[in-house]
Amino acid sequence: MGWKRVDGIIEALQGLPEDVDLLVAGDGDMEEVWRKLAADLGLAERVKFLGNVPHEQIPLYIRSANVFVLNSEYEGLSHTLLEVLYLGTPIIASGVCGNPEVVEDGVNGLLVDPRDSSTLHDALARLLADPELGEQLVAAGLQRRGDFDRESTFTQVEAVLEEACAKG
Repeated sequence: MGWKRVDGIIEALQGLPEDVDLLVAGDGDMEEVWRKLAADLGLAERVKFLGNVPHEQIPLYIRSANVFVLNSEYEGLSHTLLEVLYLGTPIIASGVCGNPEVVEDGVNGLLVDPRDSSTLHDALARLLADPELGEQLVAAGLQRRGDFDRESTFTQVEAVLEEACAKG
C-alpha cells in the first residue's frame, strides 16, 4: 500500500491509548486508500491528514509530536530523519536502506520492519509508556547529529569520490 507505508502506521495505532493520534503530512494518490483503512479500523477520528504542509511549518509539527515515525520501505540517507535529530523528537524508523546510518536501534531511536505493523505498534507503545526512554534517545540523537554536519559530510563524500576516481 505505497512505499511510505502509512498504512502500517495506521494499523499500529490500533490498541494504543485513545488520546494517541496520527498526523500525516503530505498528499498523494494513496490518501483515499489510507482514509478508508483508518475508517475500516475505526480510527478515522484519530488519523488526521494535513495535506501538503509548507516546509517551514513542518518543524512545528515535529517538535510538538511525542514520536516521529518514518515507516517507508525505501530511503536513501533520509534528510527528514536528520532534521528530526536536530529538532529533538524521539524517532521510530524502518530499518531499511540509509535509515540505520542515522538511527542506531535502541541508541538514538528505534528501528522496525516496515512490513510488520505489530513491531511498530510495540515500539510506539514502548516509547509512549516510557518518556525517560524517549529523553535518552533524543539526547543520544542530539549528540549523533554532529556526525551529519555539513563539514564532516562533505569531507566524507569528497574522500569517497577521490577514492573512486583513483580506482577508475
